Amino acid sequence: MVDWLTKHRRALLYVLTCLAFAVLLSYTSHPRAQQVVRRPITSAIAGPDSIADLELWLPISALSGADEDEITTWPDQSGNGRDGTGVADAITKPLYRTAGGPSGGPSVELGLAGIRRGHFTLPNFATGFTSGEIFLVPQVLPDDPPTDSGVNMGPPAGDWGTGTQSLYPFTDGVIYENWGSTVRKTTNNPTTNLTNWVVYNIRTASGDWSWSINGATSGNDFFSTASNTVAFGTAPRIGTNGRNLNGRIVEVIFYSRVLNSTERFTIHAYLNSTYGFSLPIAKLLPFRRPFERPNYIDLEQIAA
Repeated sequence: MVDWLTKHRRALLYVLTCLAFAVLLSYTSHPRAQQVVRRPITSAIAGPDSIADLELWLPISALSGADEDEITTWPDQSGNGRDGTGVADAITKPLYRTAGGPSGGPSVELGLAGIRRGHFTLPNFATGFTSGEIFLVPQVLPDDPPTDSGVNMGPPAGDWGTGTQSLYPFTDGVIYENWGSTVRKTTNNPTTNLTNWVVYNIRTASGDWSWSINGATSGNDFFSTASNTVAFGTAPRIGTNGRNLNGRIVEVIFYSRVLNSTERFTIHAYLNSTYGFSLPIAKLLPFRRPFERPNYIDLEQIAA
């Protein structure tokens, strides 16, 4: 047998080489094998309108003007026509500022220390909703709250719940929030300083209510409770509930349900790309066979 193998080894090597080549050719031509080819990424980051049940979308990009122009209308980009209407509380309506926003971009000024500018009213559209989730991008000015004047420390989400008046934050640093609920929640004193630009995300559902700052899922930048009855007021507002937010805002995104984690990561990626945040986002797990390069898209690299 050994003599036979020695005599015919060249022929055997040729046959084995042909078989290996045939298997490789068959594998690489299979439709699923083509899926692992790495191609340049050219698509843009998906926006809030890529997710179902978008009810309201007010981005700073929908506004333009000269510095300190009064804002009469903040156009809704959800397609539902729920524009925000600028209302003067004391001196002026909310102001368009050409700077001061995240990464130095434009912003909407709702108030300053001792100066109540204005807020936005919205149509009554949410009273029948049984759940919801909102993303806001606000900044409290450094001099609020020094003391309780009775008209400052208002929440960016304004009047959306039916509980006691919200405070963002109160003089003790704690956020008191009633958004989407019948009862105001006494929550946390967040670790993140609210004088920074932050992403404030609130979720409400039956027996489940929570908020997070900058995508946190633990610590003082996250709060949750299983005690909740959903309720939305009949006169939703942005920037006031009788108390004004002494600060600025650049984005409001509202859905009539609680998003799943994949959808929430999509919003995070959009906000990272738009405003330069570093919110947590998902990476698609690679589909791999032996000796293949991973086939996945790194959303952190895209957002950067």
